[in-house]
Amino acid sequence: MLGLDGFEVTLQIRGFNEYILIIAQTAFAIPKDVEKIMSSGFDDDISKSILKAQLKRIIRRYTSQQEPI
Repeated sequence: MLGLDGFEVTLQIRGFNEYILIIAQTAFAIPKDVEKIMSSGFDDDISKSILKAQLKRIIRRYTSQQEPI
């Protein structure tokens, strides 16, 4: 979205839908950044470079899928 960052978009989405899952994708994930992400309405975060195991773990965390992907 032009002119908006992920934090602003998340705030807007939370204004009309508090249940939708929002996962931040970040380039750097120092603890201070993760804290800001989690306190800003995101449900989770994943850092670049995304490892297959990390992505699978997040998908499983938010779905009922119990079988290996």
